[in-house]
Amino acid sequence: MTDITKQLAEALDEAIDLIDMLDGKDNSCDERYNIDDLRRILAAYRAHRVGWQPIETAPKDGTTVLAWNFEFGSKETRNITYTPGSPGFEAGLKDRWWEWLEPKNGWALKWKPTHWMPLPAPPYNESNE
Repeated sequence: MTDITKQLAEALDEAIDLIDMLDGKDNSCDERYNIDDLRRILAAYRAHRVGWQPIETAPKDGTTVLAWNFEFGSKETRNITYTPGSPGFEAGLKDRWWEWLEPKNGWALKWKPTHWMPLPAPPYNESNE
C-alpha cells in the first residue's frame, strides 16, 4: 500500500467514525447525500479493502449484506428473528437465522453463510437529481 493510499484509507476510516458520531443529529449534509448514504458508501469502501469477513462479524440488526457459503455461493441476505406475536414467532421460529429471498417466488429461505461483506453503494445517477 502506498503512502497516499494508506493516508486515504485512514481518512476514510476517520470519516466513518465522524459519521457514526453525528448519527441521530441533522443528517443533511448535501442535497444529494445524507449521513446514511455516506455511511453506506464508506462501509462499502472499507469492505472492498478488507474483503470477505467471517459471518460472526456481520451485523445482526436486519441489515442486508452480501453473504457466501460453499453450497449456494453468494446471496444478498439478512440476519433476522421473528418478534413475539408475529406469525413466524407463533409458528415456533424463535431463533435468529440468515435468510435470503428466492427471486422467482419470493420465498424466504434459511441458510448458513460462512462469510459476508457489505453491499456496494448504489450507482449515482446525476439525471435523478
